[in-house]
Amino acid sequence: MPIKVRHLNADSSFLLTLSPDEPTSPGSHYLTSEPYTILIDPWIVGPSIVSASWFAISKRNAPACVSHLSELPEPDMVIASQNKSDHCHKDTLLQLRPEGKAMIVAEPGAAKAIKSWNHFDPARVFALPKYNPRDRFSLLRFHIPPPSHGGHPGEVTVAFIPAKVYMTGLHNAIGITYRPPTSGSPLGESQTMKSPTRSNFLQLPLSPSSLGPRSPSLSPPASETASTDDVDLAVMNNYRPQISKIFKARSIELMYSTQSTRTLPTPPLSPASTRSPPANNSTTTFSTTTNNETPSPATTSLNNDMTISPPTLLQSSMLPTPPSSPNLLPPTSPSPSSPSPLPRPLSILYTPHGIPFTPDLQPYIRTHLLSLCALPLTLLLHSFTHLQNPWYLGGTVMNGCAGGVEIARGLMARAWVSAHDEEKDDRGVAVRRTVAKRVGVEEVRRRVGDEEEKHVSGGGGEGKKGWRCEVRSLGVGEEMVVEGG
Repeated sequence: MPIKVRHLNADSSFLLTLSPDEPTSPGSHYLTSEPYTILIDPWIVGPSIVSASWFAISKRNAPACVSHLSELPEPDMVIASQNKSDHCHKDTLLQLRPEGKAMIVAEPGAAKAIKSWNHFDPARVFALPKYNPRDRFSLLRFHIPPPSHGGHPGEVTVAFIPAKVYMTGLHNAIGITYRPPTSGSPLGESQTMKSPTRSNFLQLPLSPSSLGPRSPSLSPPASETASTDDVDLAVMNNYRPQISKIFKARSIELMYSTQSTRTLPTPPLSPASTRSPPANNSTTTFSTTTNNETPSPATTSLNNDMTISPPTLLQSSMLPTPPSSPNLLPPTSPSPSSPSPLPRPLSILYTPHGIPFTPDLQPYIRTHLLSLCALPLTLLLHSFTHLQNPWYLGGTVMNGCAGGVEIARGLMARAWVSAHDEEKDDRGVAVRRTVAKRVGVEEVRRRVGDEEEKHVSGGGGEGKKGWRCEVRSLGVGEEMVVEGG
């Protein structure tokens, strides 16, 4: 499954398009719905002001690739990772239609601010809870309906992982997983019983055990009084196969009538069926016999999928032992019509300011990503630049290349795209003493390449399998496709 990444500005605004795999055949199990789009931290117009312009104001030097969000496809989800205006930009977010389909998923402070604008339906604005590995409700789950009846629904999960040791609230990660919906693959005709269109219950094949206990016969054994043919003729008026109106001729319902309220007649042997099962259709046969009796070869065919030998006449007052249930499990040999396992989900980690791999990310990796089989990481959005403030102004602003290499190596990321690295026009008290250490994409690739060599040689302690990470710095409006799965 591919992810198309589009960089909307030179900073940290992205449009992600998550596309299911294309069906390989007309009857493919993975016939899916439309792609799922996620808009991350949109900042298209105007400056970014933190608290007041004298404290911190940022202006982008390069314009965005669009001047209004209406020029983009309407997203399914919008994520605001922080309550700072360069991540939760009011003038840009208000360009979204109030009645649109987008779900607004935001950090708790950003969600509170968005609701205060009274622009969106409050039911569509979701505050991200802090991820807790002991609480299964500490992340948001959004279900995607399947494209056809009987299919599997898709799911998008969003988790908010804040760093523990940073007090400024800048350092966090947004974890996203995506599993597409799929259409169900029908089983083979020989493995199912077709139900009538108007039936509100499950139609199962008739079996001797489903007919209920039978009363013992009060007449002498048939072998001493009359032949089998004579017995059949004698009770034909009480035991007749009839076509049930409910089943609409799809199965045979054995109807019984009684002549006495004290005793029930014993069902006789059914006449031999003249219809033989199809040569290429597997059947299951079971019978009920009593001691010293030989089962009759006569059979009754049900739906061309199963043959059931008829019950024999009882010769004692003992109730018969219920027969073994037929084996209705699908064949063990693989076939084109057998259902396929669900696709492996895509995984995305967005952390523009960075977050320590240990210990902050470890609980999310162990309890969520591993449980979904969502590793290796499909896409990492992380800064290349390291920003440092004095301790009294918050200390480290962005972890930069060193923190990104640690995360990419630990999760064996398939792709790492630069985020939040634009050289902006920053002014104000909060940014006067900020020191930036910028690293180019070639230097990042070299450092990642050193880690890749450790994986190939096994010297990194993370396994001996090779690992390759594509490192990119996208320009404004530039796109790239990352293959997942």
